[in-house]
Amino acid sequence: MTRRMCFGMIAVAVVASVLGGIAGAVLVRPAPVDAQTGVYVAREFRLVGPDGSLRGRYWVSPDGLASMALFDGNVRVRAALYVPADGRLPQVAITNAQGAPVVIATHGDNGVGFVVTYDAYGNWMWATP
Repeated sequence: MTRRMCFGMIAVAVVASVLGGIAGAVLVRPAPVDAQTGVYVAREFRLVGPDGSLRGRYWVSPDGLASMALFDGNVRVRAALYVPADGRLPQVAITNAQGAPVVIATHGDNGVGFVVTYDAYGNWMWATP
């Protein structure tokens, strides 16, 4: 192979690389985010700690249940908000380190809110009306 052929092949490779980069930038663009309105669209958002561990999650399940959960350092749900899409009652829950409910707040079919508390073993202790 002559020196001229080597330079020719290098020139073709450089031109092909540049054209490929331009084509990729034009054809494969990420969806823009409107910084003026601050609108971001996703099925799930995750909150992570400084070490990268999961500390929170906001998502919508396939059946439409919108949920927000906050996790402790062991990635166990400690507080959560659940809002069903089908009109069932929303719920706020606080759990202990074992995952058992400690407090659940919601409202009844009559529109009156109520709170239920549980002991460390998940046994019902007290409820408002």
